[in-house]
Amino acid sequence: MEKIGGNVFVWGTFDIIHDGHLSFFKAAKALGDRLYVIVLPDKYLADHKRGIAKKENIRRENLLNNPIIDGVFIDSLHDGFSCFEKVKLDIFCFGYDQNNEWQNKLREYLVKNFPKCRIIQLPEFAGGIHSSHFR
Repeated sequence: MEKIGGNVFVWGTFDIIHDGHLSFFKAAKALGDRLYVIVLPDKYLADHKRGIAKKENIRRENLLNNPIIDGVFIDSLHDGFSCFEKVKLDIFCFGYDQNNEWQNKLREYLVKNFPKCRIIQLPEFAGGIHSSHFR
């Protein structure tokens, strides 16, 4: 994919950072100038994912240690994504495996509230590593 430029956002749980996440971050960052990661808050994960090993602040700190990431927010659709008030949203990237009810609601929210935002679904990376492989 060609570089578009601007601020790129991704979101997820990121409880275990693995090579699949690193490939995802690298591909997303290549589309823009800065990469921001939204970490889903602990209070909303019970219905989304089982077996979260790390608290949101630890997940955030682990991501901040990655030099490719320019910023990390703990935020959610339920809270109205206050991060977009702090950093302009230009591109939102979904991973190849992010296609469920939550993502569909987020897509609707982005289209309605940020009509100039480019929404991109990234393709599967070689190896197709996913967190569920580690459970």
